[in-house]
This record gives sequence, C-alpha cells and structure tokens, in this order.
Amino acid sequence: MIQVIERFHKLIEYVSEEPERPHSLTELADVAGVSVQACSNIIRTMVKLRYLENIGDRKGYVLGSELYYLTRKGPFKKYLAELAEPYICKLSQEINEFLVLVAECGGRRLELLKLEPDSMIHVRRQNISGTSDLFRTATGLLMLAYKPEEEFRRFWENRDLSINNLAGINEYQAMRDKCAEIVRNGYYVSEPEIMSGDDKLNGSCTMSFPIIEDGKVTGALGSRVPMFRFEGERRERIIVRCIETAALINAELKKPR
Repeated sequence: MIQVIERFHKLIEYVSEEPERPHSLTELADVAGVSVQACSNIIRTMVKLRYLENIGDRKGYVLGSELYYLTRKGPFKKYLAELAEPYICKLSQEINEFLVLVAECGGRRLELLKLEPDSMIHVRRQNISGTSDLFRTATGLLMLAYKPEEEFRRFWENRDLSINNLAGINEYQAMRDKCAEIVRNGYYVSEPEIMSGDDKLNGSCTMSFPIIEDGKVTGALGSRVPMFRFEGERRERIIVRCIETAALINAELKKPR
C-alpha cells in the first residue's frame, strides 16, 4: 500500500511540472518504476478520481481537476471551469453573444473560459492579465464591489492611474458608492451613452454576474453585446438568462463533492 502511495505521489509530482503537456503511459510507467500494465492500473484509478485527465485514445494524460479543487481557496480554478462549462455553453447557444468566466488570482484577473458567438470555447488555458483589469472590465469591477473596504482601498491605491476605469469615476467615495449600487442590484451592466446611429452600431454593452463560492464572490460570468442587439425584450432576456446561469453555477458550487 505504501508503495502505491509513493508511486501516486511520484506521478502527481511529475505531471504537475508540466500540467498541460500530454504524458504517455510508457513515460509515466518509467517515472513510477513499474511495468506499463501495472502503471495502467494506477493511472486508471487516478483518472477515475480526477487527479489525471485522459485527453484521448493514445494521446496521453494531463493534470486533472481534483488538485485544483482541493486548493480551491488558492489561485487555481480549473475545477470551476469544468463545472461551469456546460451551463455557459448552453447559455451561449441561447443568446449567441460573447461570454467569459473569470476569477481573481492574487489581485489579477484570471480568464477560465471564453466563448465567441457562433464558436466553440477557444480559451481553455488560464489567461492572467494585469491587476488594472479589475478596474477596466465589468467582471473586474463586480468582483471589486464585493471586497471589504480595507481590501478595496488597497486595490484602489495601487491601481494604474494611466488607464481609465470602466465606470469613469476618479474619486474614491464615488467609486465606493458605485460598488454599493452594484451589490444592491446583484449584477453590473455598463452601457455607453448612445449619441447617434453610428455610435449604436459601434458601441457595446458589458455586463457581469457574481460567482459565489464559500459565501464569497470569487469570480464572475461576463458578457459583451453590441448595443444594436441589446434592446427591448432581447435585452431583458439576455440579462435574465445570465442571472439564471450564474445562479445554476453557484448552486453547483454548493454541492458536496
């Protein structure tokens, strides 16, 4: 039994060095120091328990979601992407607009999934952008809105002053008031002022909806819709379906695993 645990540890440690690179069964058997057949039994169990992921027949294995899930209070959110993917795909099919799932990673914006209209998911790896994005995007502002004041102030004081924030607010208290409004509404919609027909064709609305984990907002479901498609009943339908989808993801996060 101890030998099996030691081999399990060796395999996890080895795959973790390059978690996205496919590792062959032969390669993993050499690492574990056992035959391919014996390693196959270990690997099969590791896949069943989600420590490894089989990416296809003879294509090899990559790191699975379980380690990310066990460290869910840290920056790794691969498990969240896997959990949310079917709900976001369904939403994409219904509204056919840009969608993104983000989380915060050490004060930075972490993109987990991104969908363009009429396309498959095209961002599968985590994509981390700068801290300033929290003030520049609807998803970032929503996550900031739910921060305690002391933590929010730290973000505010360290923001990039060379970049305008999405809300166009430069006074601290005014921004705190805006954040309080976002929390009261339960989501955030940023719509440009439409001045002419051309502006309407070129402008876009961005919006975000909270992803709640362990009682805290740790991520956001975001969408971007051209203003000429964001009117009347369709506008309300998009907002309602985004709210419902975020709620379904939040309900899944509450379930024991």
